[in-house]
Amino acid sequence: MKKIVLLMFVIMAFFLSSDLQAFEVLKSPDNEFNIGGRMQILGVIESLNDPYKDDQRITLFLKQSRLFIYGKLKGVAYRTELMLGGEELPKTNMNHSLQDYYIGFHLFNCRFTGTSFSLRTGQFKVPYSREELLDDEDLDNADKSISDLGFKLGRDLGMALYTDSGKFAASFGIFTGAGINIPQRYLPQTFGIPLTVLRIGYNNGLDKDALTPNHTGKSDKIKYAAYLNALYTKDFRHGHGTTLSAKTTDRSLLLHPNWNPFISSLVSAPPTDRQRSFEQAEFWQAGTDISAEIPVGANNTLQVMFEANRGGFTNSKGGIHLTGGFLKGNLEMKNIELGLRYAALFPDGNFAYYTGGVAYKIINTDTIHEIAPSIIVNISRHMKIVMDAPIGINTPVAIEGGHGAYNLMMPTDAAVPNMILSANPNAITGFPGQSWIERQTTLTGRMILQYVF
Repeated sequence: MKKIVLLMFVIMAFFLSSDLQAFEVLKSPDNEFNIGGRMQILGVIESLNDPYKDDQRITLFLKQSRLFIYGKLKGVAYRTELMLGGEELPKTNMNHSLQDYYIGFHLFNCRFTGTSFSLRTGQFKVPYSREELLDDEDLDNADKSISDLGFKLGRDLGMALYTDSGKFAASFGIFTGAGINIPQRYLPQTFGIPLTVLRIGYNNGLDKDALTPNHTGKSDKIKYAAYLNALYTKDFRHGHGTTLSAKTTDRSLLLHPNWNPFISSLVSAPPTDRQRSFEQAEFWQAGTDISAEIPVGANNTLQVMFEANRGGFTNSKGGIHLTGGFLKGNLEMKNIELGLRYAALFPDGNFAYYTGGVAYKIINTDTIHEIAPSIIVNISRHMKIVMDAPIGINTPVAIEGGHGAYNLMMPTDAAVPNMILSANPNAITGFPGQSWIERQTTLTGRMILQYVF
């Protein structure tokens, strides 16, 4: 036991003193094996109007605790990412600790254009949206924008063909649409169209490839990339549900049964409502993302990023649509980075929670705004502090009668309307003692201590 403890201290001392970004276990002409990890400790101060509890609240979380294993064996790249600790929230009979598990390899060169193509297959991030594809350790804010709440896809099981060199950047992928770590189940099925995703654009030295934003190192030249994104799926019906209704993680507002009254989860739906989980649906998104890095002086870099998306979900019961996006700038200096991000969501009037045959409205068509200034302090290659202060304007806030207020634009609070409205199915009226949802201006301060190795 003493030897194990001593070995752990030696490894920790090596990481703290080394400039390596990962621990290189093995490297030879045909074989590479690396171990890495990421820790994020998140502190949050939040201020909103709460009629039952304090208007201010303070929280501390272990936001991320990740372990990576990656490398290459005889030309085949591989990567595994594990999620540990409190961020792993089991859902029904699914375990979410496995994030990435994929391989990738060169496939062919196009004889007419000289473009090189590779294939990635396994469980990995769906190649749609730059904000989604960025590594969490590379974000310039403590979390993604509210636009991501509307359009996030997360990881899925499938494959993607993509260009791995040159300025023409593209990927074409086919995925299940059900999310991560789906257990083996052999169920009656009605065919649809799997989640089909296209990302195509122009990469002038900024990105490694269409699946991997950035990661090309510093340069004294302007680097930029621009992409068009599109996806479509027609739901498969499986047993007592559908592919989209079975998704339990990384659900956007368009796919969340507590926001979308036309989709239902077998987990949360009462028996009288479960027929909605049988409805095959069409789901689509389309958008664009543009990013650039511009040298400013000898040692500074200005990073700018823009993204806009439009999405829709329809089945025989009805449909919802959502538009959103963000614009951000970040000035990167020697050890300090200053940033400002604006994001917005433009919902239609159909977002509601459906229960007992009634759809209770959650939000109207008023635009939801977020303004988030940020500061990053880079302590070393391994450690940094990320601070931001999002200001929410027209933010939907759920008031649970007798208990308190919940900011519905916080990353993990999309499920709150279910808890409130199912307990108080007539709560939208807002009578004393009941529950309701209102719009507020909210203030939040967030700070992350991040360590990667």
